[in-house]
Amino acid sequence: MNERLNIDLARIGKKWVSCFDLLGFSKLTNDSIIQAFDRVERCLLEAKQESLCDHKLRRAWFSDTFLFYTEDDSSSSFGAIDLLSKNFFEMALLRNIPMRGAMACDEFYADETNRIFIGSALVDAFRFGEKCNWVGFVLCPSAVCQIKKLGETVSNGYKLCDVPTKQKIVRSAEPSEEAIVECSEKMQALLCGVHLGLGNGSQFMRALKAMSERTDSPKDKVKYTNSIEFLNHFGIPK
Repeated sequence: MNERLNIDLARIGKKWVSCFDLLGFSKLTNDSIIQAFDRVERCLLEAKQESLCDHKLRRAWFSDTFLFYTEDDSSSSFGAIDLLSKNFFEMALLRNIPMRGAMACDEFYADETNRIFIGSALVDAFRFGEKCNWVGFVLCPSAVCQIKKLGETVSNGYKLCDVPTKQKIVRSAEPSEEAIVECSEKMQALLCGVHLGLGNGSQFMRALKAMSERTDSPKDKVKYTNSIEFLNHFGIPK
């Protein structure tokens, strides 16, 4: 029996990929995995309706990771995945489903039948999203480069800022001494409603504060605090 996978080389290419990590997914599934799926699925349906986009976008969901990806690296594909990613992120936050994510543009291969998703775009999007210590969405360097190459503007909804990233341990010359330091990386970042300017910022601020108040985890509280500070910095009222 031949169990080798048939790789369609024509489907390998440079594509836009958005990768979202649903924070606290285990808590969402405490009562029912079906209810958790339904909550996220509703966010996706509303996001697609808001986007009013008939561009062919693909999606995949495994465990606490959610993907959107395109068929190419064109300007129209960027416009479609960018809008859908923003709307999906915001719909989830309004439902008190925290997530962080990132968009990349690089080589990517998707075999939906065999559930195989590989490529630099996925690695970058996952890595940059996962390293951020907040609830938010960022553009990877590969995405920024492609946007500029296409003659598009990066500023449409994104702010260049020092995004808070996870702590790292710095060891001194003495083996017994070490320090935990806060890190940050300058990235193009988006957070809840800033890109549209529709006055929804206060709603997202309330959602972040409500989720922060409900958690007993100091690590989770830091994520919400970092997101709230980002909103405050860019003019969203407290």
